[in-house]
Amino acid sequence: MGGMSELRYRRPDQVTAPGSDEPQRRDPPYRGQKITERTEISARPAADARPARDGGGYDADAEFKRPVLKPPGYLPDDTGGRASVWAALRRRGDRVAEPGQRHDPDALADPAPGEASAGAPPLREGDDSGDAPRAVIDRPDFRDPLDDRSPDRYGTPLTRSDGTRIPCLNGPPRREQTRQGWAGDCGIIATLGAVAAYRPEEIARRVLTQKDGSYQVTLSEARGSGGVTESTGREIELTVTPELPVYDENPGTPACAKTEEGTAWCAIMEKAFAGIDQAWATERRVAWMDDWAGMCAQDQADNAEEPRSGPAPTGYARLHQGTTPWERAEALTQLTGQPAVVREFPTGRDEWMINRIIRTQLTDGKPVLVSSRPKTHEDEHMPHRLEAKHVYEVTGVEKGRIILRNPWNYRHPEPMETDEFARNMSRYYSTLI
Repeated sequence: MGGMSELRYRRPDQVTAPGSDEPQRRDPPYRGQKITERTEISARPAADARPARDGGGYDADAEFKRPVLKPPGYLPDDTGGRASVWAALRRRGDRVAEPGQRHDPDALADPAPGEASAGAPPLREGDDSGDAPRAVIDRPDFRDPLDDRSPDRYGTPLTRSDGTRIPCLNGPPRREQTRQGWAGDCGIIATLGAVAAYRPEEIARRVLTQKDGSYQVTLSEARGSGGVTESTGREIELTVTPELPVYDENPGTPACAKTEEGTAWCAIMEKAFAGIDQAWATERRVAWMDDWAGMCAQDQADNAEEPRSGPAPTGYARLHQGTTPWERAEALTQLTGQPAVVREFPTGRDEWMINRIIRTQLTDGKPVLVSSRPKTHEDEHMPHRLEAKHVYEVTGVEKGRIILRNPWNYRHPEPMETDEFARNMSRYYSTLI
């Protein structure tokens, strides 16, 4: 593509086919996008499609940095527990690890459904002012009635057979120490890995082992507006007990996030995110209830074989439902205290800019979280070793190809050229500002 004269304005949900002036939809449209004072570009007439200048410096990608509002009724763009590690491997009949890879021992068995689950503690009514929110995260609910692979009970997998405890940290946190387990929370695990890679000091300071054996987890309270999530200035203080969900057949291994490289911080942070709904303010809780009602309605509209219903789940069961890009932006702010945003990748003739936008964000130490598209039909074999509707972290751009990391900590996708990435990934991504 040539210089700036070739740039032209078009709706974000439309692309123009080569040799045609007829706009075509690429993704379901969203409504209500607007420019706010938080945006990185200045307001200007629609006819002026030139990127804005920031502080006198020219930013060729400024028009693609607009925050994207969450469309009404937008549901998780990953499939949550319906694309869990075990479910995906079972679908493929993949019970033999490929060279250099491994599968969870507990992911290869298919035991009887658990007979009991831990009940969720009563939700604490949040307060938007005054002291920092606090909660004790003991036994968040983990049972999903639609998933017969829900854990069996709480156990003590962080305690070794010799009575010693797996250390919370072993040097600076690393993304390779994050690994998704049963819970369909690929968005949370990918975010933990991304922050560990770019801002390990934030992870290290936010999870501390206490003398009584519990953990103190501190997260920044976050609030979203206009597609941007910012810290409210308050810290959420969570006391996390060391017990974790397990399967009876393998009680020495956490059923959810694993203890990779002999560290417990990922499993403890995941439990904190599972229990953070105990410290939610009323506004945040109502938003989740609305989202849940939307998921249930969508299942009914899709004539789902096992439609979701009933009260909005809490704890691990809530994480098991998946995340939206806006929830991943919220997690980025909670883990860093920094503003996060949901943006849209360029489409159509501007698609080539994706490569540059990603490289710039990563060079600036700003993680990029993306989700793969759904399958076009039930029997489709996803290209590039992708899992459908699954969250990935973008870890680099090498020789023009985009590199993704799977939060399973194995079966990473093949590097993709920019056009392949655009065809197979969601147009929305979450990152730090």
